[in-house]
Amino acid sequence: MFLDTLTDYSIEQQNKIFVLLLFWLAIELIFFKFIPDLGTATLPNQGPSSLTDFQIFQSYFQTPGSVMYPRFAGTSILLGLARLIARHVHSVDVRLHPLRLAAAILTPVYAIVGLVPVLVRATRYSWRTYAAFYCSYSALSLYVFYPYDMPSIALISVAAFLVLEEQMGAALVVMLLTSIFRESSLHIVWFVFVWAICNRQVSTVRRAAWSAAYFLTYVIEYSAIRRFYPAHGSLYLDTHEIFFGRGLWSLTCIVTLAIVAIVPIFYLVNRRTRFGLSWRHDFFVLNCVAAPAWIIFYRIMGGNISELRMLIPILLPIFYGLAMESAKKSGARSGELHFKTSPEVC
Repeated sequence: MFLDTLTDYSIEQQNKIFVLLLFWLAIELIFFKFIPDLGTATLPNQGPSSLTDFQIFQSYFQTPGSVMYPRFAGTSILLGLARLIARHVHSVDVRLHPLRLAAAILTPVYAIVGLVPVLVRATRYSWRTYAAFYCSYSALSLYVFYPYDMPSIALISVAAFLVLEEQMGAALVVMLLTSIFRESSLHIVWFVFVWAICNRQVSTVRRAAWSAAYFLTYVIEYSAIRRFYPAHGSLYLDTHEIFFGRGLWSLTCIVTLAIVAIVPIFYLVNRRTRFGLSWRHDFFVLNCVAAPAWIIFYRIMGGNISELRMLIPILLPIFYGLAMESAKKSGARSGELHFKTSPEVC
C-alpha cells in the first residue's frame, strides 16, 4: 500500500516536471523561432525591435515620462542580465542579441513562478486544469513582448491563490512586489475587495480592515513609484473612442476579446450552482461578471486591448475556479480526494 502510494506520488511529480519542461521549451521556441517582436517591427509605422539594440531598448523603456518608465523592475533586471551576457556572447544573428537571450532566460522563470502554488501547495485545485489554462494563455500573450508583463502575470497568479487561501499578509507582500513591475497589481486589490464581499464567515471589521489596507498600500506605493519614476498617460473619455475607436474592431482585437470572453462565459454556463452556495464560488462569479468592466477600464486608460498580455490578470482567478471544480469532480471519480461539504471549502 505504501509502495503504491509512493509510486503514484513519484508519477505525479514526474508529470509536473514534464509540464514545466514543455512550457519552458514552448516559450523558447516563441523567442527563437516565431520571433514575434521582429514580425511586429515589419508592420507599417513600427520602429525596430527593442530586443535588437541596447540603445533602442533603453530609449523605449527607460525614458523618464514614458508610460513604461515606472515599470522599472522588469526592465532593469533584463537589461542587467543582457549586459552580462554581452560580455561573453557575440553574434551577427539578430535573434541571438543579448537582450533577446536575456528575455528568453527570464520569461520562463517568471512564468513558472505563477504555477508554483498550484503545483506545490494546492489540494483544492486540479493543477492540470490550471496549468492548461495558464500555460496556454501565457504562451499566446507572447506575440507581443514587454519585460514587465510576465513577472506581473505570474505574481498576480500567486496573489490570487493566496487570497483564495485567505493568506492576506502574504498576498499583500506579493502585491507590493507586483507594483514595481507593473501597476496591474490593482487586480490584487480587487481580489481582496471581492473576498471581503463574499466571505461572510470572517468578521465585517476584519474584512473592511484588509480591504482598506490593500487599497491604501496600493495608492501609497503607486504614488511613490511615480514620484521617482514620473510618467504620463492618456485617458479615453469619449464614448465613441472607447467602443468604436481606431483598431478596436480589427480582426486581432476581435479574436483576442473572444479568447478572453470564452473563459468567464464557460464558467458561468458550466457551473450551474446558485449564488451564495459558497464564498469561493461567489468570488469566481463576481470576477466573471466584472470581466467586461475591466476591459472597458483598460480601454479608458488607453490600453491596447488587442494584446492578450494586458487582459490575462482578469482571467487568472477564473482559472482557479475552473481548476477547483475539476479537482472536485476528479476526486469524486477516483475516491482519492475528499472535500468537505461545508461552505468554507466550496
